[in-house]
Amino acid sequence: MSWTGKIIGGAIGMVAGPVGAIVGAAIGHQFDVSQERQRLHGHTNRSQAQQSFFEATFLVMGHLAKADGQVSKQEIKLAEAVMDHMQLSSQLRQSAIKLFTQGKDSNFNFEPILNTLYQNCAGDSDMMRMFLEFQLQIALSDGAIAPAEEAILQRICQCLSISRFQYQALKIAVEAYTRMGTEQRYRSSSRSRQSSQPSTYDAYTVLGVSPNASDKEIEKAYRRGISQNHPDKLAAKGLPDEMIKLATEKTRKIREAYEIISASRKS
Repeated sequence: MSWTGKIIGGAIGMVAGPVGAIVGAAIGHQFDVSQERQRLHGHTNRSQAQQSFFEATFLVMGHLAKADGQVSKQEIKLAEAVMDHMQLSSQLRQSAIKLFTQGKDSNFNFEPILNTLYQNCAGDSDMMRMFLEFQLQIALSDGAIAPAEEAILQRICQCLSISRFQYQALKIAVEAYTRMGTEQRYRSSSRSRQSSQPSTYDAYTVLGVSPNASDKEIEKAYRRGISQNHPDKLAAKGLPDEMIKLATEKTRKIREAYEIISASRKS
């Protein structure tokens, strides 16, 4: 129970006397009821957003994976890696697999699913961008985006109100931090002491800035990237709890890119 309204009512009563106390109590009660409704409504909206995001992610992943006629080993491995990274419970993993399989059906129509996602997330640009990033990763998992996959990605953008410019910029950035992740895995498994830091070019691309950008512009791009992808912020907007680790990984790559650029400019 909220005590905010009771405090408001008491304050009115202290100023206005006995009659004011009655009026204040009524106003305070209505305030508490309103606050409680907003709290419950917010919780419901977040739950709906989480469920929509989870379902749409794996349904569309499956549809994209089958877009070029067959599901590649790389696409299956990436979908499994996403599930592993999310540390899904046995029940949720089975749900994700079922959704992925359902999405592979040739008659599957993903647009109503995306329309529901857009509505439940109130069209939030950060959430829509995060969703598109997951789909870009599955499309790029076998090295290149096939024409059929490109057509689906364009339709996704239309459903989620993502402009062609935003899509192209995001695709380039995803390609860059995918390379950074690949290089990092190579460094972990290799005993070579050769310089193996991700390229400065990829670092600029991850931040979405030109190598000619000023230090101030780079810092601004870095702060914007961290803000847009901050795990706590996305969680509050409805990103499923199981996917928070993926958002955390994204912010880590953004931070790494900024550090690489900063170091290169000091040398």
